[in-house]
Amino acid sequence: MSHPPAKPRSFWAYLFTKEELIWHARRSGLPFANDEDFLAMLQYALHLYHRFEPLGPVRLYGAFINDEPGMAITLGYPHDELNDLPPALLSDVVHVLGEQPRRVTRVKLRGSRYTSPVEHEGRKWKDKINIYGKPEKRNCLWLDSVSARAFVSHTAGTMGTTA
Repeated sequence: MSHPPAKPRSFWAYLFTKEELIWHARRSGLPFANDEDFLAMLQYALHLYHRFEPLGPVRLYGAFINDEPGMAITLGYPHDELNDLPPALLSDVVHVLGEQPRRVTRVKLRGSRYTSPVEHEGRKWKDKINIYGKPEKRNCLWLDSVSARAFVSHTAGTMGTTA
């Protein structure tokens, strides 16, 4: 008896809270650096997406990292190992963002909850992540309209801005 293939449950990503995105946007020197927080955050995330997208499979999602709103930039395809990512993509993201991407794994077979291990100054823990959209699907749409509306409506209240 044959079994169906395992469903993809993990992928590589960079995770940014809204504060991190705003901090990077302000220091970027790009035209949107002085926009209001919510716009600067979104523009910086879009800037990263547009820089990396020509180099390989990249998607952008609204996310909550430990209950803080932010964004996830996913790289490659489900179940890719780090060495499966296009070398030019991996090289550029590491150069620009200063670190390797993180492996993000779905908590259960269904739902939008994920975890990602973290190690910092000798301490280890797992970040809890909710992602709007399905980053583990090969054919997902980049920040599709349903995901975007849900993320903006959830985020607007925490950003002090109306959607």
